[in-house]
Amino acid sequence: MARPSKRRDDLRRHFIRVRVTAAELAQIAERIRQAGIDQSEYLRWAALSARVEFSRTATADPMLIAELNRIGVNLNQMTRTANGAGRVPPELSRLCEKIEKLVLRAVEAENP
Repeated sequence: MARPSKRRDDLRRHFIRVRVTAAELAQIAERIRQAGIDQSEYLRWAALSARVEFSRTATADPMLIAELNRIGVNLNQMTRTANGAGRVPPELSRLCEKIEKLVLRAVEAENP
């Protein structure tokens, strides 16, 4: 007796291609072997039933952004002055140190 035809909606006609490293491929192949099922069935099961957890990138502190904007405006003004006068304002070094501290603070906040 012949197998009954599948409904049009039940036909698997679409493909998903994924790039993996050799090590990842070997690990996936081993898991498929241990499960004892077809590769397509295993990958469908893994993709449709696994719970994936991820973390969103934290948003930057609005106060920090505002302060960096103010510093950027000051830096731009000093750069224009230095270009016009042919000398570097003494405040530039202090401003660069302040920028560095704020950037380090932002990086530390992102990676506690």
